[in-house]
Amino acid sequence: MSPPEVNTDGDTALLTAIPTTKPQDQATSDLVHRLRDELLPAATDGSDATAIVGGPTARFIDQSDKIADRLPWFIAAVVSMSFLLLMVVFRSILVPLKAALLNLLSIGAAYGVVVAVFQWGWGRSLIGLDEAVPIASFVPMMMFAILFGLSMDYEVFILSRIREEYHRGHSNIDSIVEGLGATAGVITAAALIMISVFVGFVASDDPVVKMMGVGLATAVAVDATIVRMVLVPSTMALVGDANWWLPRWLDRILPHLDMESRSRPATARTPPRRRSIPMNQPPLPKGVEHVRTTNVFDATTVPAGLLRAHHVAEGVWGNLVVYTGTVTFVLDDDPDHPITATTANPVPIPPSRQHHLELERPATFAIEFYRMPTTVQPASGTESTAFETG
Repeated sequence: MSPPEVNTDGDTALLTAIPTTKPQDQATSDLVHRLRDELLPAATDGSDATAIVGGPTARFIDQSDKIADRLPWFIAAVVSMSFLLLMVVFRSILVPLKAALLNLLSIGAAYGVVVAVFQWGWGRSLIGLDEAVPIASFVPMMMFAILFGLSMDYEVFILSRIREEYHRGHSNIDSIVEGLGATAGVITAAALIMISVFVGFVASDDPVVKMMGVGLATAVAVDATIVRMVLVPSTMALVGDANWWLPRWLDRILPHLDMESRSRPATARTPPRRRSIPMNQPPLPKGVEHVRTTNVFDATTVPAGLLRAHHVAEGVWGNLVVYTGTVTFVLDDDPDHPITATTANPVPIPPSRQHHLELERPATFAIEFYRMPTTVQPASGTESTAFETG
């Protein structure tokens, strides 16, 4: 400690204390906090004197403490806003939740690599460092902001294509395969460009710039390979159609944003858009109300007990609409008289009767439900009970 320097008025003195440890060491931070919280208050107790700890080291410690206190709130705010925006765009709960968690995974991997290289000194000679250096307090926050934006960009790009294929009638697995196949090349090329840019930062002599380069390049590499190409499609395949589930009450509250063009022509694999009316006349009869339409299912995605899950109540009739292939409708109490539904022959589903489906690959179908007065209900089991319009 240096001798005190007193001003001309004799009411202020400056003492310079040099710790025996490095500025980035935890012991130095503990010393500053102990001086402020314990030693100096005890020394000035009972007097009018005021003691303040300052200097470059103390300012660095104060800045680190403040950023560390704010970082969890910053991360929570960014993740929450991203979750809400993705939920509005994709009309799903699991998709934005999975996106947020997987983005945090790639960012956490980048944090780990930065700590290992710069703070622990693993492989520091490969990037031109002679010794371990402290991690600048603002680097984690800056890395999170940049990396979360890049990761979310890749996520939105691949999910938009998967969702488009799913809503065009493909099964969950087929939608993932089509979406991944269409976007993998673009995402990989974009990631290679960004990795090349960030690796260029490592050539700088400034350790902080090196940190940003190593961390950003690592996160983009992990995100574009392990996360986007492996974890995203595998988790979506395991979850199945629940990827796109959204409670009805929440769907009514959320605003509807359509970021995609509705004018894209259908491909050969897209089931034709047809509307079925369970009556032998073009318009809906008076009193007939369309209740709902299920998703498009196929032989690999139709869950067990589908029709029981979409049970038909009294006064509500279902119309089994086949887009491709053949679906056989069987009443449990009359298994000897199955009814075959084809693209030209929708089959009405009578109310309150147990039934199951038998599909022939590659059949795709949906079920439309209508509520009708008893005076216009169709007779079950006849081909003339459904009318189809293009």
